[in-house]
Amino acid sequence: ALDKIYIYNKQGMLIKQYNLKYSYFNGINCSFEPSGDYLCKRLKLDSITEVNGSASKPPYTFFYDETPLSPRNSFQQDYWGYFNGNGANTLIPKVWAYPSDYNNPLYKSGYSIYRRSSYAGVEYELAEGVDRNPVETKMKAGILNKIVYPTGCFLELEYESNKFFFDNANREGGGLRVKSTKFKDDINGDLIQNHYEYTLNIDHSKSSGYLLYLPQFA
Repeated sequence: ALDKIYIYNKQGMLIKQYNLKYSYFNGINCSFEPSGDYLCKRLKLDSITEVNGSASKPPYTFFYDETPLSPRNSFQQDYWGYFNGNGANTLIPKVWAYPSDYNNPLYKSGYSIYRRSSYAGVEYELAEGVDRNPVETKMKAGILNKIVYPTGCFLELEYESNKFFFDNANREGGGLRVKSTKFKDDINGDLIQNHYEYTLNIDHSKSSGYLLYLPQFA
């Protein structure tokens, strides 16, 4: 991993450098000895320190969500490939069939990863698939949630899952978005907070997220 950055002037003299320090994220059933499972080892950047000659400034320090991650080849994935902690040993999801909806332009398919709220016909569940719905707390595993600056100020980030409105309901999608931030000013000590909403202007109960097509497995 990159551990140092050197900056030189036009005369080739070193004017400053940055030292980067790393450690590993927590993993489920993982060994972090030299002979440990490489599928579990994921580097995280802990700090960046600016060095001028023999003097070092306080570092930029980074903090992350400590939820343990599964190994890289784990089947514990949601529809978009994010960790969801479902304990699965297959990627085959639960799928429902709706024969009367094959030509319905709203759904594009007679199969669905979600149970349809307004379907009046006979519903069929295909095979015994696993739950691959997104889980917000699991998607946050390893996400950057705080930066402490050399001056002592800090930035905190809170996240939520991406959402979209489909079939008369808000659904959780893959990945995260910023829900709120807190920034402490090192000059006045003020705490500046921002909150973000992702809803329609005409109806704040509906997510503004839009999905062209649901993931298809049948």
